[in-house]
Amino acid sequence: MTDLLSVAADVLTLIGTTVSLTLEVRRARREAVAAVKDRENPEE
Repeated sequence: MTDLLSVAADVLTLIGTTVSLTLEVRRARREAVAAVKDRENPEE
């Protein structure tokens, strides 16, 4: 039973890490796109 709980905890940790990384990558992409737009149109 302890092994099963340990595996379940590891799986949840992996899922949480994946979600965090996905959100971080999305945020970084948004910032990169905004930086490119600012560079192309600095007066706006």
